[in-house]
Amino acid sequence: MDSSEIPAIGEGKRGTDGHIAYLLRQASAAVRQRLEQGFAAHKITLPQFTLLTMLKAYPGLSGAELARLAMLTPQTVNVITANLLKRGAIQRVRSGEDKRIFVLSLTEQAPAISPHAALLPIPSSGNCWPAPAPPTKR
Repeated sequence: MDSSEIPAIGEGKRGTDGHIAYLLRQASAAVRQRLEQGFAAHKITLPQFTLLTMLKAYPGLSGAELARLAMLTPQTVNVITANLLKRGAIQRVRSGEDKRIFVLSLTEQAPAISPHAALLPIPSSGNCWPAPAPPTKR
């Protein structure tokens, strides 16, 4: 199949005739790309924003609980929380119930790191697809 025969995003099987799983994946990728572009201006990553959002909503989570809630691996959450600890956005203290567990919560500096990240604009034009790349000649 020649690349000129591939339908543009939103057309054919890449549009209303497509399989729902593929369309959801396509939409997810487009939204993620837009969010990452917006977060870059705030010097924050999408996973960092996710953890900050979950800790704002549910303070006092352990790393394992945060990983389950954010749908990330515990190892990934450990790396992200280490970076957020260095930036002063979160604090880690021993649990009052189980001294083997550390719980996480936001610090007063967290809003300075991600002041309006929750309000980043998603294009309201009804089209959040990136512009398709022009076909390349082979």
